[in-house]
Amino acid sequence: MATSADIRSQLVAALHSDLIGPGWDDVARRHEQLPQPPSVWFTTGFLVPHVFQQEAGRTTTDEQLSFSDLAGEEPSSDATHRLEKQEKDDDANDALDQANTRRSWFTSSCGLSFILERGSTIEATVSWGDDTAPADGDDEKLWLRSPQRQGVTLTIAGEGTSPDIPLEANPQGLCLRWIARRAPSKLGYPSDQLSVSLFLLNKREPPKTNQIRHRDPVSAFQVELSLQCPQGFPPRRDALQQAAKDPDERLAALQYRRDYCFASGHNVAVIASAIPDDNPSRCHTLTTTWLPTARVYRTLPEPPPGTNVPMGMEALADLARSERIGQELMPMVTAYRAWITQQPKHPIGDQAQNETAKQLRAQAEACATRIENGIKLLADPLVREAFRTMNLVMARASRQRSAFSAKVPPDQIGIAPNTRAPKWRFFQLAFVLMNLPGLATPDTPEGRLDREAVELLFFPTGGGKTEAYLGLAAFLLVHRRLQSPGIESAGITVLMRPNASTPPPKIIASTATVRRAEAQIKALFARSQVRIFPPPGPERDDNFFSRTIPDPDQARLYVGLSAPGRNLKGVLLRSYLGLMAAAQKGWNDNKAMGANNPADPYMTLLGYFSNLKELGVTRSILEDELGAQLEQFAKNRGLAMEGFENPFASRKRPCEPEELTSRVNTARISSTKDRLSKPYIDKDHLDVALATNMISVGLDISRLGLMVVLNQPKTAAEYIQATSRVGRQLSDNPQQNKPGLVLVLLNPNRPRDRSHFELFPYWHQTFYRHVEATSCTPFASRALDRGLPGVVVAMARHGDPALAGAKGAMAADALQGSKAQIAKALQERCIATGAADDSLDEHLPTDVRDHVIDLLEAWWKLTQEPEAKLQYWTHEEKGAGAGFLHTALDNDPIYQAEGYKQFTTNWSLRDVEPSAPIRMVNFKEEITADD
Repeated sequence: MATSADIRSQLVAALHSDLIGPGWDDVARRHEQLPQPPSVWFTTGFLVPHVFQQEAGRTTTDEQLSFSDLAGEEPSSDATHRLEKQEKDDDANDALDQANTRRSWFTSSCGLSFILERGSTIEATVSWGDDTAPADGDDEKLWLRSPQRQGVTLTIAGEGTSPDIPLEANPQGLCLRWIARRAPSKLGYPSDQLSVSLFLLNKREPPKTNQIRHRDPVSAFQVELSLQCPQGFPPRRDALQQAAKDPDERLAALQYRRDYCFASGHNVAVIASAIPDDNPSRCHTLTTTWLPTARVYRTLPEPPPGTNVPMGMEALADLARSERIGQELMPMVTAYRAWITQQPKHPIGDQAQNETAKQLRAQAEACATRIENGIKLLADPLVREAFRTMNLVMARASRQRSAFSAKVPPDQIGIAPNTRAPKWRFFQLAFVLMNLPGLATPDTPEGRLDREAVELLFFPTGGGKTEAYLGLAAFLLVHRRLQSPGIESAGITVLMRPNASTPPPKIIASTATVRRAEAQIKALFARSQVRIFPPPGPERDDNFFSRTIPDPDQARLYVGLSAPGRNLKGVLLRSYLGLMAAAQKGWNDNKAMGANNPADPYMTLLGYFSNLKELGVTRSILEDELGAQLEQFAKNRGLAMEGFENPFASRKRPCEPEELTSRVNTARISSTKDRLSKPYIDKDHLDVALATNMISVGLDISRLGLMVVLNQPKTAAEYIQATSRVGRQLSDNPQQNKPGLVLVLLNPNRPRDRSHFELFPYWHQTFYRHVEATSCTPFASRALDRGLPGVVVAMARHGDPALAGAKGAMAADALQGSKAQIAKALQERCIATGAADDSLDEHLPTDVRDHVIDLLEAWWKLTQEPEAKLQYWTHEEKGAGAGFLHTALDNDPIYQAEGYKQFTTNWSLRDVEPSAPIRMVNFKEEITADD
C-alpha cells in the first residue's frame, strides 16, 4: 500500500524525468526517441557549445518569441508575449539584479569547487546524452538519443591550471579543466590542502545557423559529473566560523560543528555521498545535479523517551487538588538534570566551542532550578488552585478547537476516533512552571529576578508557543483574582504588547526564527537580561524539550530548480503542470482508498510569491494556460517506448485559483482557508491557491503538502516560516504521515538565488543559521518623528488625572508639572535601550529630552492661545474643541499652523507611508540649462 511519502517521491521523480530527462541508470530511456528537439522537450540539464552561447529568447520564422523557450508545450496565443514583458523584476533589495535588461543564456559549462590534499587522485566520471536530428524526409521526425559515459583519472599534485582534458576523440568536444589554488590559511586550512575547481565544458564545433536542428546535435543533454576520491574530500570551511565576537555565531559554530559543506556547484548543484559513519568529516563521492534536494527533519516537541510526567490538562487539574502534584512533576527536573550531565553527545575538539558548551550547561542548570522552584511553589494552596483552574480553562478551550475540526461534541474529544484528550506539550508545561515564581511571588528574590528578565520562547514553527504563553496568562488572571477577591484585582492584568506600568511587568516574547535576541530585546523593552527557553544544547538536534527525528519520510523535502536561458514564469507554468499531473497519477493509482488517498496532500498546490506583482502575473497565466494544457499534458509527455511508464495522468481543468493576499477581503480569505482543508474528493476542493507572506503565520492546515516558491524570498526567516505551512501532519505511522514537498524556482540572474541553488543541500541543512537579524531602532530620527508625539501625549495623559479627560488637554498647569518627569523618563529609556552606545550617538539621550520638552512647550503654548478649546482628538468629545493630535491625512487648515504641525501622529506605530510611484516623462529629451 502506497504512503504519502511514496507519492512525494514519485512527484520528484516525475519532475526530474520531465524537466531534465534520463540519467545513466535509467536503462529504459537510455535510447529514447523524442518527437521534439531535446532543448524544447527538456527545460534544463544541458550544455550548448562553448563559443555559441545560444540566447534563450530565440525567435521563430515570424520573429515572435517561441513558447517552447518558455518551457511550454506549444506556441500560445498572447501568453507568450505577456510572460516575456512581465518578467521584469524590480527587487529593491538586490541592486545587482538587472534581469529586466540582461540577456539570459543557456549554459555551456558546469562544475564544482572542493578541497583536496596535494597529490590526491580523483576518478572523474562524466555521463551525458547525445541526440541526433531526424533525417530529411523522415516521416516520424524523431530525435534519437545516444547515451555516453567517459571516465578520467586525475592526480592534482599542486597549484596550477590544467590543459583541456578531452572526453571525446575529437579534440573539439566535451572536456574537463581544473584550477588548483592553495586553500586560504586565514580560514584555518592546513598547508597541504588545495582549493580545486573542476569544470566540464562543451567545446564542440558550434553550428553555422541559428536553428535548433543544428544546435541540439552538438549540445550535451542530461549532463552529470561525478568525482570519487579514495583519500576523501575534506570539508570546506565556513567564513562564519571566524565570527567569534558574535554570540549567535559562537553558538552556531558549536551546534553546526558536524554539518559539513564538501563542495559548491557552478551553474549546477552538488550532492555529497559515501560519508563514513565513523568519520563524517570526509566525503568520498561528489555528484552534480540539476534538481537538488534537501531534507529538513521534523522537530518533535517531546523529551527523551522514558521521561514520565503527567501531561494531560484535566489529569493535572485533578492532581492539583492536593500537594501530591509536586512529587508527580518533579521527575521533569530529575530527567532534565540527568540529560545535562550527558552533554555533549559528540566530542568537542575546539577550545572556544568547549567554553560555549560550558555556558550552555550553566544556562540549562539555571533553567532546571527555575522549573524546580515553580514546582515547589505549587505547595502554596493559592498557587495550586490557580494552576488547577488554568488547566481546566485551557482544556476546555482545547476541546472547543478540536471539536470544530473533528466535527464531534467537545465531550467526545479523546473518545471519538482520531481525537486526543487535551494535553500539554512537554516544553509548554515546563515553561509555565518555570515562570510561576515571577508571576505569583514577585516580591521574593527569585520573583524579582524573574520580573527583570525577558523570557523568549524560541521554538520552531508549529510547536505551540501561543498555547504556552496563553496558559501563563490564564494562570495570572486567576491567581490575581484569588489573591485579591475585591476591587484590587480589577483592571488590566495582561497586555499583548509591552506596557510601562510599575512594578516592571513580566515580559514574555515568542518566535520561531531569531538572531541577536539580546540586542533586539534591549532596544525594544529596555531590558538587558534575556532568558531563552528552551536553553539551547551543544547538539542542535536535541535540547531535551524537543529533538529531531532522523526519518527522511517525516522530513520536509525541498527541491531546487534553476533553468538558465529560460523565462522563469514559463518554468513555473511547466512545473505547475508537471506536479499537478503527477499528483493526479498518484491519486488515480490509489483511487480505491477514497478520502484516505495518500496523494491527497499533493492535490492542492500552494504557490508562494514575494510580492503581489509576481502573483498577479502568474495568476493571469494560470487562468489562460493551466487548464487547457493540464488536460492534455500526460498525452503530450508520453513516449511510445518499451519499458516507459508515463508518470503523468490527465487531469480535468482546475477551478479558478484563489488568493491568500492583502487584496482579498477577510470573508473570502476565510472561505479559501476552509476550501484548502477539504480533501480532493470534496466537490468544493481547491486545486491551486496563490499566497504572499500573509501565510507566514496563522495558516495551520494540516492537509496541505505541496508548495511552489517563485524566487528566493528576501529573508531566510520568511522562507522558513512560509514553507513550513506545508507538511504539518507528520506521524511515526506511515499511513498517517503526510510529509511536505517544496519546489523552489530560483532565478539564475540573481546572485543570491544562484548561490542558494549551487549550495542547495548545505544551505537548507543549516538555514536556521542564516536567519537575518531584524532591525530594531526605536530612537532613530524617523522613528522619533513618527512616534514621539503620540508617546509624549499618552504619557502625560496617563501620568496625571488632571490631563486624563478629553478636556484635560487644556490643563496647562498639570502639563507644566509633568514636563520634567516625562522628559527624564524618555531620556533614561533611550539610554536603557542601548541607542546611545555608539560614540556617534552619545548626545542622543539629551536630544531626545530636548525634543520632548519642545513638544510639551508647543502643547502648552496652544493652551494659551485666545479662546483655545483643545482636546486630544477632534471626535473624542463632540463640540469640545479642536483635536491637536491628527494624522498626516487630516486636511483641516488649522493643522498647517506651526504649533499643530508637531503633533502629526499615526493611528499605530505599524502604520507606514504608501509608496509613491515616480514616472519619467520625455526622458529621452535633452534637458538644457535653461530648463
